[in-house]
Amino acid sequence: MKLTQIDLRTTFKSDYTEKFAPESWTVAELYWSYLREYSTPNFQKVNIFVSDYFEDSLTEPMQVKGFKEAFINFDLAKYFSLDKLEKKRMQLEAIHNGMMQIAEHEKWEKQPLIDAYNNCLEKNLEYQFFVGTPKLSPDKKHKINFWCNWDIDVFEVYS
Repeated sequence: MKLTQIDLRTTFKSDYTEKFAPESWTVAELYWSYLREYSTPNFQKVNIFVSDYFEDSLTEPMQVKGFKEAFINFDLAKYFSLDKLEKKRMQLEAIHNGMMQIAEHEKWEKQPLIDAYNNCLEKNLEYQFFVGTPKLSPDKKHKINFWCNWDIDVFEVYS
């Protein structure tokens, strides 16, 4: 199986869930975009839960209903005091640490995860991409495509 999604989220009923959830997609998607061919036997989705505290019993990744889950200690109050770039860096660290924990536990190859992490940093945590392939106009003189800019506070689509 191939990895199809990495989801970064706070624990259930966290005081920060409503503020964190809208900001937590872009870095996870950017990181995952470098892992589209990464083999993950028995499941396709990873949930990485962040919280101000986790008991030691939650430090080992778990598999639940076809999902692999990791639990990362994360200072949410500090997170919300940071600027946009620092928030994205903090998210990347949590995602990468969670994925590395799972890779260690599952005996997965770690180099693709390290490469994904480094590629995210090289892109300065900016997720910009084309959607699909360009389409020709009926007269074949023009092309159209959609270009996306996805950030923690905006999702823009241009043609």
